[in-house]
Amino acid sequence: MQQPYEGGRFKREARADCRDTSHFQRLSYIDKGDMPDNSTFKHNGIIPRGTILLRIWSQDGINDLVKAAAEGDLTMLKCLGVTAHPNYDTLNSVRLSSEHKSDWVAARAFAALYIACHRGHMDIVRFLLRNGANVLGKTPLGTSPLHVAAASGHCDCIDELLAHGAEIQDCDGKGRTALDLAALWGQKKVENRLFLYQWKKRASNVSVKAHLDPAELFAHQKFDSCLKTWHCGPQAKNYMINLVNHEEYSGSAINAPKKCISGKRVEKH
Repeated sequence: MQQPYEGGRFKREARADCRDTSHFQRLSYIDKGDMPDNSTFKHNGIIPRGTILLRIWSQDGINDLVKAAAEGDLTMLKCLGVTAHPNYDTLNSVRLSSEHKSDWVAARAFAALYIACHRGHMDIVRFLLRNGANVLGKTPLGTSPLHVAAASGHCDCIDELLAHGAEIQDCDGKGRTALDLAALWGQKKVENRLFLYQWKKRASNVSVKAHLDPAELFAHQKFDSCLKTWHCGPQAKNYMINLVNHEEYSGSAINAPKKCISGKRVEKH
């Protein structure tokens, strides 16, 4: 039985370092021809200790797009078809309908956003988000810009993504959230930032009552002199013995006797 080389797995492992979107990646061996993901080592003639080359697809201007986003060149990126009305075309895009052209632009904008979030280029991230880049988009392997920013430790990019609607509980292809990835890659500052954001988001949904009902009060609140229960009812003017510290006295005078430990209640004098 032939052992598959699992090109998709190789791309995932390579992406752990370069973080480029996997559908732009091309795997090749000696002849530099693209290797299908479902082919085998034997089919491609790969020998032990052989070198597999990972490169970026050069067609449709993808190479220039990835380079500009990775290097943080915003001026160049603006000219590469990442906004709603791009003054840029390739041999592929000129044949697209208006609907497909919009999808083409959206895919390029998302790819640039994903790479910029990994590299930490805040100016590019802000520009793309303000021009409609999909903050909730994912790569074919299930990772989002928030995931890659968390794994790379870029807190400013994370704040911008969350401000534009990124979902903190969204999971990648392996079921891991951005908080999980921050912990996995040892990004303590990001981990604290995401935890605080998550806590604030949950706290914003909690309603606080201006006044508690008697049934919701604790024992020490029921017998507080500021509450009505102190002035009337069977417990009026009585202390509960288990609510008073052992060092306290049963009265306020300087010569007041100590409380009776054996009793359940002590009358106020």
